[in-house]
Amino acid sequence: MRQNRRLTNLFAAGSMVGLLAITVFLFDSNRLPTALAAQLSNLTAAVEGGSTLDAETVDPLQLQTENEALRATIQTMQAREVEFQTMIAKANETLTQFENNASAQVSDASSTAATLGQRNQELQQAVQLLQDRETQFRTQLENANQTIRELEGAVQQRQSALQTLQSQNGELVKAVQLMQERERQYQAQLQAATQALQNSGATQAGSSGSSANSNSSYQEHEEHHEHEEHDDDD
Repeated sequence: MRQNRRLTNLFAAGSMVGLLAITVFLFDSNRLPTALAAQLSNLTAAVEGGSTLDAETVDPLQLQTENEALRATIQTMQAREVEFQTMIAKANETLTQFENNASAQVSDASSTAATLGQRNQELQQAVQLLQDRETQFRTQLENANQTIRELEGAVQQRQSALQTLQSQNGELVKAVQLMQERERQYQAQLQAATQALQNSGATQAGSSGSSANSNSSYQEHEEHHEHEEHDDDD
């Protein structure tokens, strides 16, 4: 009878330890070792020295029901533990992937930074080259503008010289017209003088003809006289 009472007390104490363990695990897992140690100490004392609990006050059906409830709770907790372990494994896997991705991103960032640095240097060189070319273009443009100004000045001088030549040409045209008018006058005067000379020459020719006839008669007379004298000599 005493042995049965001890077994009953042990079973009751075990049930209480299970309930306490589940309660502490659900609400405060940090105090679980302390609570379990205290309950185990009480259980040991009850088994060795007997318990103040009376077997008549303990309902075996109630204890069995509580035991089954504890087993169901333990199974639920074990299933949750598996789920938690799976979730933790997935979290660790995700963390590992994140770390790998972070490392890859850091590597890519370093590579990208190096590429961007090189590209930045190339752009700086291109900007410097463009600035140098811009300076050259400005110098060439200034020289071109200076040449244009000089050409415009030369064109203005040529236009002024052309205007002077046109003015001189107008004066020369007037002088030529005056000379042509004088030439017509001279030609008219020359024609008049030529006509006068021709008229004077005709008059002189008539006088010369009369003198020639007289001389011819005289010569014939002289020849006839000489012929007669020659005949007389014969």
